[in-house]
Amino acid sequence: MLIKINRLHSLKDSWLTARATAWMFSETTGHWWITTYTSDGKQLFAADKLNYKPSFENRELASRVCKYVNKEANYGGAWMAGFLSKDRPEEFYLLWKDSDGDLHIPIEFPFALKELQEWKLDDFLYHADMAHYLWKEDRAKLELSRAQQETSLVRGH
Repeated sequence: MLIKINRLHSLKDSWLTARATAWMFSETTGHWWITTYTSDGKQLFAADKLNYKPSFENRELASRVCKYVNKEANYGGAWMAGFLSKDRPEEFYLLWKDSDGDLHIPIEFPFALKELQEWKLDDFLYHADMAHYLWKEDRAKLELSRAQQETSLVRGH
């Protein structure tokens, strides 16, 4: 009997969390909190040095969105979701890592949190899809050499 294991993505766990906290510290001088899932569904969290934690409802929203976009549109990499503070008290945030674990697509959602809580999961998926599509288009326009395309910061070469 063959048992099918549903995986959220195929990114190695060690690559999933590599450099994510440094990225978040570079994105804001305020507070941040981010979550993601390992490929087998274990939830991971990280927060700023003061261990900022958004409200329970907002953590639940980030968790649901993160799991959904990874299941539906991981593009060989993995998504992270969370909240950061810049100009607002809290702003929803998605971040995509490619199959090598390199950070590529940050998406800030400058909408009121009450409005975001009314969105369907497919609304977030649409934003993730569009951001990934635009990233691929930009990358194709660069016409990088094969050696440049294979460079990975996480792997160190």
